[in-house]
Amino acid sequence: MSAQTIDLIIKCITGALSVILAILTVVTGIKSGKWKKLFSKEQVRRGCIYVLISIMQDAEQFNNFSSEEKKEYVKTKFNQYCIENGYEYDDEMTDDNIEELIEFSKKVNGKVQNGEQEHKL
Repeated sequence: MSAQTIDLIIKCITGALSVILAILTVVTGIKSGKWKKLFSKEQVRRGCIYVLISIMQDAEQFNNFSSEEKKEYVKTKFNQYCIENGYEYDDEMTDDNIEELIEFSKKVNGKVQNGEQEHKL
């Protein structure tokens, strides 16, 4: 055997071992539930945003409430939702999310002025 053949065999064995270790790492990660936990947390976050949007839509129906009253209503209802479902409630993050959703809504709806209806939340 030549030195080139031996070098090629060593490279092939090293590459095969690397692939096998990568596959075993993925399999053990799936079996231990790490992937499930990651997807579960992401689903909770996405679900919380949908709940927050739903509560904001409900608050928009209150014509006699000021913007701040609507915001407090949304934060209170969302806090109740978090307590009922065992999620950690973060007031500052909730406030930031509400503001981001309001800004998004204004951009999408095109904030209209000059006597026409304007986004109130």
